[in-house]
Amino acid sequence: TSPFLRDQTDILAGHLPIGIHSYWTDKDAQYVAFYRQPVEKLVSGVMFSTRSKKYTFEQVVQRIRDQVHNGLQEGVYKDGYGHYLLSPEQKTQIAEMSPDYTRRMELSVMFINANIYKYNVLVGIVERMHESLQMFQYLIDKDEEQTELFERIGMNPIKQESKQDEGSAAVVVKNKSAYSTGDVVRELQKDPVFFDQLK
Repeated sequence: TSPFLRDQTDILAGHLPIGIHSYWTDKDAQYVAFYRQPVEKLVSGVMFSTRSKKYTFEQVVQRIRDQVHNGLQEGVYKDGYGHYLLSPEQKTQIAEMSPDYTRRMELSVMFINANIYKYNVLVGIVERMHESLQMFQYLIDKDEEQTELFERIGMNPIKQESKQDEGSAAVVVKNKSAYSTGDVVRELQKDPVFFDQLK
C-alpha cells in the first residue's frame, strides 16, 4: 500500500469487502453498508441483465418466477449481500472448509455475524442513491458543512434535475425501461404463495 493512502486517506467508498482497511492502515475502521430491499434488488438485477433482450413486462415476470423456482428446487439462494460482509480470506477459508453449499452458507452467516460485531458495521436499508448519501452525510457531516459536495454527487436529485435544465450537470437515468422495478414487484405480489417463497 502506498504511503499516500496510509497517511492521507480517511474514507474509502465503493464495493469493498470487510477487513479491507487492514491493507492500508493499522487503525480501527468504521464500516457502513447500504443495502436495498432484497426482493427489489433481485427484480432490478433481472431487469438489468435482460435489458438488451428487450423483454416485455410479462417476460420479465416469468423470468423471475422461473429463476426463483429453479433456485428453490436446487437449494440455491441469492447471497450477494453476504459477500461484502466477508473478508477475502474468510471467503477462501469457507470454500476450503466444506464442499457442501448449505454448510458454506451456514459458515458464511456465522462469520458475517461475528464481523458485524467486530467491525461495528452500520447497516442501512435504502432504495435510492440519494438516500444512501443522506445517511452518509448524517454520519460524517452532522454540521452539514459539506452539503454542497454531497448534493454535487447526487444527494438531492431535484436540484440535480433543475441544474440539468439550466445546462449544467446531467442526471443519468440507468433504468429507461417502460416499466419500473416496483411494477414488477407488485405483479409478483399478486401471487402470495410465490411471493412468500421469494422473501
